[in-house]
Amino acid sequence: MWSRSARLGPLVRPVDRIQRRCFLTLVVLAIALIPVAVLFGVRNATSQLDLIENRRAELTSVSATVVDSEMEQPQAEFVSGPETADIEWNWHGQIRHGTAMVPPSTESGTEIDVWVDRGGALSPPPTTHSAAVVGGIALATFTWLSVVVLATIGYQFGRMRWDRIRYQKWDRDLRAFLDSTTRY
Repeated sequence: MWSRSARLGPLVRPVDRIQRRCFLTLVVLAIALIPVAVLFGVRNATSQLDLIENRRAELTSVSATVVDSEMEQPQAEFVSGPETADIEWNWHGQIRHGTAMVPPSTESGTEIDVWVDRGGALSPPPTTHSAAVVGGIALATFTWLSVVVLATIGYQFGRMRWDRIRYQKWDRDLRAFLDSTTRY
């Protein structure tokens, strides 16, 4: 039966064994962290979806009419981002007025959908379900990558230290060999 040191070879130093164990630990850590990161992502997405459902229960989508569209026509051929326009909407028999973001080519009289709260005041639209899922995936990915990168940085610092130990050992062995009277 081969001994462990024979399998590793006679030239394997203790510092090499330590480095190999640390590298294997890093690989196992990276693999073991995948389910943990997925758990963080799923919990984040679930809580965001719950918040979205609560927010949707508080909001209502109503149709509004663009009243004043004093937007300048684009000077260049490219289309700029959304513009603001004055709008009005009917909330339980009352005409309400406000300002909303509309596409640049929107003209007066155009119907748009806006979100209002229980009091009929304009409110930002609720976050979409896909945004919550993307946020969960992003959190899982960031969590996993940040821990793996930090562990890799720690391993690299250790590797620099282990290389320094190896160089010092080589220098001592070479100096002992050159100073030896029995050298060939």
